[in-house]
Amino acid sequence: MSMSDPANIARAIAICLLAAGPAAAQSLCGNGDSEAVLDAIEGRWTAQEKIALESHADSYFRAPDPAPVVIRDGRIESAFLDSLQGQPLDLALADGPIYDTDAVDALLEDTRNQTLADLLSDTPCGPEDLPQLVAHVPDTEGISAGGTVTLIPYFEDRMLMVTELELSSPEALLFMAGVAYMTPSDPD
Repeated sequence: MSMSDPANIARAIAICLLAAGPAAAQSLCGNGDSEAVLDAIEGRWTAQEKIALESHADSYFRAPDPAPVVIRDGRIESAFLDSLQGQPLDLALADGPIYDTDAVDALLEDTRNQTLADLLSDTPCGPEDLPQLVAHVPDTEGISAGGTVTLIPYFEDRMLMVTELELSSPEALLFMAGVAYMTPSDPD
């Protein structure tokens, strides 16, 4: 194959571009600027979640179908959160890390979701050095649901959503821990 032939040069360039793959997304390590973080993650996401529910009598695990999540204007909304609160929840940058590597690993184990560690392991820092955005789920009337939803954006295109709630009614008390791997949704 002669490299003086324009067709061969074009073929070689195409092979190099394909081998390089897509450009890597920007890591959000050390980014403490709330507005910049919210701008970086604004949009439609798909959450692939695993949930652990525990009561005084037993515990079980669920892996619901992937669900859409929207982050817009500093708020998070999803069908699940809307069913609890009836409106999007405000996100705020946590003053300090809520989850460190050990806490994330424990949640992944509790929700039988350890494979997520591999999907996020290429970050140059641990969760304690990443921005952590928190939405508080206030208690509601009837079936009470209180707790937090925390977003840990590892990269602009990969994020972990941690949901920890206490669900109670006069008949039952449940503790829910959910961990979702979030990726941008395809544009409509």
